[in-house]
Amino acid sequence: MRQVLVIDGDSSVCEMITKTLREWPDTNVICAQDGIEGAEKLRERRFDLALIDGFLSGLSSIQLAEVAANENTPVLLLSGHLDVNQTAAAFGFPFLPKPFSVSQLLISSRNALARASENVERVKASSTRLQASIEAAQATLAETHKLLSLLDTPSSDG
Repeated sequence: MRQVLVIDGDSSVCEMITKTLREWPDTNVICAQDGIEGAEKLRERRFDLALIDGFLSGLSSIQLAEVAANENTPVLLLSGHLDVNQTAAAFGFPFLPKPFSVSQLLISSRNALARASENVERVKASSTRLQASIEAAQATLAETHKLLSLLDTPSSDG
């Protein structure tokens, strides 16, 4: 039986996705309400697909996608937040912007399932690129702070 985990803080979204995916033969859908619960479920059992809301409490959707990929679970990020969608697109995460139609959800979910190993590798590569970008931004910020502190230091010329 196919196992799908839906992680979304909005119970009505979770119910709609559950109802939609249960129409597939031999599909069991489980919901989690936040990132912490989602990560626990991903670590305690095997899922064939994780559908992750882009804006969660506990863990970010990106952190949760990493957990899923490390558990060899394909991921589809679902978000109505422009910044999350832009980040997902910029770094190559598999995502479906909200609002989406039932047919878009089914097609995107089927694609993620059909290309499971490619999806997992894509999430891992996207996470690596995002982490490198964050580290580069932090290094630039640290260098900027260092340069600004030199400007604030009184000169010895007096």
